[in-house]
Amino acid sequence: MALPAKYMVHNSETGFQRLMEAPKDIPQHAHFCAKEIDLKEAHPEYGSLFGQYQERLRDAVAEAGEWWNAVVDSLVENEGGDFKKGLVAAYSGWPAGPSSNDRVVEAVREYWLKVCRVGETLKKADRVAPELFLLGWLPKKSVERTVLTGMPYWPIGLDAQGMWC
Repeated sequence: MALPAKYMVHNSETGFQRLMEAPKDIPQHAHFCAKEIDLKEAHPEYGSLFGQYQERLRDAVAEAGEWWNAVVDSLVENEGGDFKKGLVAAYSGWPAGPSSNDRVVEAVREYWLKVCRVGETLKKADRVAPELFLLGWLPKKSVERTVLTGMPYWPIGLDAQGMWC
């Protein structure tokens, strides 16, 4: 189920820029290829993995959309039918909107780490940065990209050895 635009209030382009730039603040991120690689130019392992990711993300976003629509509708009802108050209440509880859904977060984390594992088997020049794979290769007008750009940050961290976890 596609999310109605009125149920999401973030600026997708600002969110896109924020998420694409954020990992560059981490020194370990330089381990990945710094140039922008198009999906068609990427190592074949990434192409295969990207197809799996798109399917997983599509399912996660569909579930998140149903959940978010129910949250907003319920809170609108609690606010006596006032859509604006219901939407504010929804974002007060879940500031990342539908991107805060567990399935979306799980898909992002899972594929971030898979991208890193593939990269470890390749020469540095052939590696793809996870944020490019996860967000940059998604079609610009897709609901999946729109939902992801609502994330305030990538749900990933570094372990004691400085590796993504």
